[in-house]
Amino acid sequence: LIELKASWSIDDVRPVIELLDRFGVRDRVVLQSFSLETLDSLQRFAPHYARILLIRELPADPLPLASRLGIIGFGTTARSAAAQPAALEALHDAGIGVLCYTLNTQDSWAEVIGLGVDGIITDEPGELDAWLAVTAPGT
Repeated sequence: LIELKASWSIDDVRPVIELLDRFGVRDRVVLQSFSLETLDSLQRFAPHYARILLIRELPADPLPLASRLGIIGFGTTARSAAAQPAALEALHDAGIGVLCYTLNTQDSWAEVIGLGVDGIITDEPGELDAWLAVTAPGT
């Protein structure tokens, strides 16, 4: 995951995409941002790159926004995912992922796994990996 902070125009994202292309890592990178402008710039300049919208609160009907931005997923809070089970289900039915950020405890990981989210963003990837190996082998 590469997060683009603030708002980026097409001219701003161009050197980032050119660098990623030069190193051939497109299939290993997902770009994410809270900024609709940045995601729009990425969609127009680099639609072949996977993108995630970071959003504090999932909308009740997230599909129009996902479609407009061409994103593969939403990154949101555990509270938002818990508050919008219908939105989570609609996203899953449409093949769009939901990740929760920034979770750093086993209790928070267990909570969002129970909600059915697709991924966890953490500052403790080694600990999350070890925890998943015990609690969800094969993931």
